[in-house]
Amino acid sequence: MTHAHPQSWSELSPLTISEDAVRQLHPAESYKLYLNTYPATEAISIKASHAFVLYVLQGECTLTIAGAPLVLTAAQWIQLEAGRIDCVAGTDGVSLMKVFKRG
Repeated sequence: MTHAHPQSWSELSPLTISEDAVRQLHPAESYKLYLNTYPATEAISIKASHAFVLYVLQGECTLTIAGAPLVLTAAQWIQLEAGRIDCVAGTDGVSLMKVFKRG
């Protein structure tokens, strides 16, 4: 697995990050999008059979990638490989949007 690095939403769009703004970048004809919100400190496992992009719409979370913790905050995104990624929501919870390319 390659090491992923968080990127800033502002590099992709002048709009404030939101579900609608992400959908504008990734039209439904070409992408599958999933929005999930998790309460404070909830531990979740993100499982994907394909590479995907993960956007943090609100809050923050800590991903464990290749055994190392990586904190993502609101208005950041990251390209992730297929597989299982452990994630813990921050103290105020987190809203995440997963984007998969169709086909």
